[in-house]
Amino acid sequence: MKKVYLADSGREKRYNKAIASGDAKIQEIIALSKKHIFSKGYKTDEYKFYEPFKSKILRDTQNYKEKAIIVDDNGTIIFEKSGTPMAIQFSQLELSRMKGHKLIHNHPSGATLSFQDVMLAMEYELKEIVAVSGKGIYYRLIIKSKKKVNELVLQYNTAKKEASAIMYKLVSDGIFTKKQADLEYQHFIMSVFANSIKGISYEQTKY
Repeated sequence: MKKVYLADSGREKRYNKAIASGDAKIQEIIALSKKHIFSKGYKTDEYKFYEPFKSKILRDTQNYKEKAIIVDDNGTIIFEKSGTPMAIQFSQLELSRMKGHKLIHNHPSGATLSFQDVMLAMEYELKEIVAVSGKGIYYRLIIKSKKKVNELVLQYNTAKKEASAIMYKLVSDGIFTKKQADLEYQHFIMSVFANSIKGISYEQTKY
């Protein structure tokens, strides 16, 4: 199915305004961001797999704190664990049980996957890690091959530096408000990061 750009809360208008600025680097970042955004209907069956777990997490937490569910390819729950509004602490035994499975958790802030999420997925060899918001948005990282930690750190820091410079300019030019920038910033980082690392796939989907 063809990718369709996901517009919400004036996002498409902001993106078009950013593109119209004529700044080549801004245009490049926006293009990368859009490349990783998909509308409802894309990979439908894959996202249907996560729907019952998303519903359970949001029902159990009311989206006030984070909760993770680790599942196998058949949808069998390996274990689940709750944390604080900002994080979940796993024991070494729990981390060892994640290998080869999928992790879905919520981000009450609405933000996309963090660097800690990426490193967790890579270090403990998850197949996928997914974050959901209370607005039906999925952020999904699919790991196709294992990477060295130092390579990930280098590429992530490079992506962060690039996204920071662009976001500062977008806010300074009045294209994004500070609040809009806070929500978009991490997605910019993840888009640049995923584009620079072979063997991983990142996507944002509203379902």
